[in-house]
Amino acid sequence: MTILIVSIIVYTLGLLLTAVLCRGSVRTQNEFCIGARKLRSSEIGFSGQISELGCFFLVLIPSAVYTNGTGSAWIVVSLFTGTVFGWYLMSYRLMRYSLKFKNIYSLPAYYGRRFGRRSRSTVLISSIFSIFFDISIIVVLVRMLGTLMVDIFDIDLRIVMACIVAAASGFVMLGGFFGTGKMNYIHVIILFVCFGTIFTVIWNVFKADELIVAVMNSRVTGGVSKYLNLIYLKGKSITVAEVMNQISWGLVIMGLPGLLTKFMTLDKAKTAKHGGRNAFIFTLTALFFSVVAGVVLRAFIYPAILRKNNIFLLIPRTVKKLNEMEMFYRISGGILLIGLIAVFMSMIISRMVNLCTVVYCEICKNLLFKKKRIKKNMKALRITMAVLTLCILLLCLIKVEPFEYIKLLLMLSAIFFGPVTFMSLYFKRMNRFGAVAGMLSGTFTALFWHFVRCINGKDGFMTIEDYLEINPVYAAYLVSFIFIVLVSISTEKVEESVKKDFDEVKNRIIT
Repeated sequence: MTILIVSIIVYTLGLLLTAVLCRGSVRTQNEFCIGARKLRSSEIGFSGQISELGCFFLVLIPSAVYTNGTGSAWIVVSLFTGTVFGWYLMSYRLMRYSLKFKNIYSLPAYYGRRFGRRSRSTVLISSIFSIFFDISIIVVLVRMLGTLMVDIFDIDLRIVMACIVAAASGFVMLGGFFGTGKMNYIHVIILFVCFGTIFTVIWNVFKADELIVAVMNSRVTGGVSKYLNLIYLKGKSITVAEVMNQISWGLVIMGLPGLLTKFMTLDKAKTAKHGGRNAFIFTLTALFFSVVAGVVLRAFIYPAILRKNNIFLLIPRTVKKLNEMEMFYRISGGILLIGLIAVFMSMIISRMVNLCTVVYCEICKNLLFKKKRIKKNMKALRITMAVLTLCILLLCLIKVEPFEYIKLLLMLSAIFFGPVTFMSLYFKRMNRFGAVAGMLSGTFTALFWHFVRCINGKDGFMTIEDYLEINPVYAAYLVSFIFIVLVSISTEKVEESVKKDFDEVKNRIIT
């Protein structure tokens, strides 16, 4: 365990050092919220992807492939495609709107400017939901990482969660968005070092032919030929519904608010172009390595076999097994542990920055203290983060099954923000009423689809999702698009200034 503890200390010191070094560059609200547009294209491209998909790369996708075979790898296609379309269709226009509106810091702030001067209700509703989603996802991520750490060290979950929240919150207070971008760049390097470590370990443990035999002997459902075949899932032919569920994650990644917010931190078209290119390469490479890691770790973990209730413990169990081997393998386990912490911390820290920005800029400063001039924004931002840290710590004590909720929360946040943001960039007639209708209708559709048992099946009443075996993403996006169009064209016309802004952004005119 000594090497594992040293690994945690090394990562924590690296986190602290990065925050301290970045503190000098975070002196204003602009620098804290969007890094004053100082981040390089590679830092924005990498940061946007690992802060939204970090746990997918090292936990969710390898675990799914480990259990179900490479039929789970269709999500690679969808996440990569969603990344390409998100950057190509949305990054340039969001960047231009942000530049035109003189540094808007969040999606609610963007909606408030995009839909005219009377859009206060739109800002308030989107801010409330943004805060809810950010806090919920942070709590779930903290519990996920805490659960994985407890499996390795067998210590009290509450202590682990308190340490995670304190480290992440401290980093945000010092480094803000600027520090987050720098640290996520390091996290990307750590992630690829982890993949390299996994493959090096497997190369030393198995020969090529021995690896296939080991996978075969690990009791994969349907045999190794079906396990390594994209058209089979759990040993059976993959269904259209199962493929559609995996492909739907392309829409999810396009609508994740964290990624959309990062588009607004770009400073010029060249940065967006190179940032998107870096995001494409990183995402495709990391997803491919995630699938391969899931396959090879199946052979490495055997004879231990993880079942449905503990498949997400794949990396912790790998770390524990490596820690029982020779020194080289114990060091490899320490590297893998650092990678596990890094991918979760990248997601937690990024959402903390966004949460603090929305709470302070859109709720505290613009609504509660709008008649009072706050002279020291940085001090106020850090106080806001401290209060939010206490709230997060208390919410972490609520017992939930994090692995069941993380995907649902990501879907709901994408459904709430994705269609509205996309349509706001391409539908000139869209107004504040259409925006609110799109947000609420899509979210309600998703909740109804997932939770309400309204269909009488063979074994009693079922939800639509259970009956059709398709998640709510497609239906929610479609309903949201329809409501945005119908409500916008049937209510008040947009202001001339809004039309002018839309045309100038469309025609690449920034004043």
